[in-house]
Amino acid sequence: MSVDAKILPLIRRWDLLTPLLIVLLSLLPASVAQMQDASVPAQNFHRWGSVTLFNGLPSDSVRAIAQTPDGLLWFGTDNGLARFDGRRVQKFTFGDSKSDRILALKTVSTGDLWVGTENGAFILNDGRFQPVAGVEGLAVTAILLGSDSFLTTDSGKVLQVKTDDAGARTSISLTSEPVTGTDSKPIRITSLIRDENRLLIGTSSRGVLVRENGLTSELPSSPRPIFVNALAWTSTGDLWIGSDAKKGMSGIYLRESDSRATRVPAATANITALEQNEEGLWAGSDKFGLFHIRDMSLTETFTFENTSGGLRSNTIFAVFTDREGVVWIGTNRGVSRYDPQGPLQQTVSDI
Repeated sequence: MSVDAKILPLIRRWDLLTPLLIVLLSLLPASVAQMQDASVPAQNFHRWGSVTLFNGLPSDSVRAIAQTPDGLLWFGTDNGLARFDGRRVQKFTFGDSKSDRILALKTVSTGDLWVGTENGAFILNDGRFQPVAGVEGLAVTAILLGSDSFLTTDSGKVLQVKTDDAGARTSISLTSEPVTGTDSKPIRITSLIRDENRLLIGTSSRGVLVRENGLTSELPSSPRPIFVNALAWTSTGDLWIGSDAKKGMSGIYLRESDSRATRVPAATANITALEQNEEGLWAGSDKFGLFHIRDMSLTETFTFENTSGGLRSNTIFAVFTDREGVVWIGTNRGVSRYDPQGPLQQTVSDI
């Protein structure tokens, strides 16, 4: 058989396939356009950045974020503390797995860094971590610093930290008995903020409590969210409350001075973290990403999907604003960095 006789059947088959290929090629531009349309929400990559296990974090679960006056950022993770100078990550450990599980971070103008862990609290001062006496074995869930310093625990305790003449810190319980739920068992205290002479205490099953003049009572609010995870002040002195909520419902409330609470219209479900800054309120949820609220209206929702991974995960543990206005988000897949003032890319036409 000649070469031409072998090739001829192949040529005939190609001729039969040609019309089909032409149809497929004619559809290609539409497919490309659809791909472009699908990627429209996933833009502005230059506004996003991240720090992860790959960059040197001790763990990708980041539950607390703080910044010291020297500009260094600190990340509290499930496997130790990390210091970030913008380029490098340095790790710190406290000697055991419970102490290395960081739950809370706060800083003061003097440069001290307070660290709440699952096994007590530590203070970084002059390059050394010093333990706070009286909270050994307790999980420190929130830290409030000011003229007085306070710690809270997952076992219902609110403690005030005193400093002796030698500089050692000791914690003293404000109440003889821990805060308990309806079953008389100690409950987790999730957040702590101050209002003049009052302490406002967010709890996991009794809403917001008030500690004033040696007495603890419930903060009047209508409606009254019960499962509170985060508290924050507005720029006008009203109270933001982040709480658990059913899927499709909002977990963000604004309580005004007249005790009336208004639910922000946003399908957030459980809210885990709140951060108020000049751009408005940033609310982190446990399943549905980051929500940006301004004037009681939802302006933006950021998810892993619509940022193409810029937001590392839809499960958020902490939100923090640095001194340059950049928002840092602690998730279960590392830290995301979002700069609201970064260059903005917008699609003005699909042509």
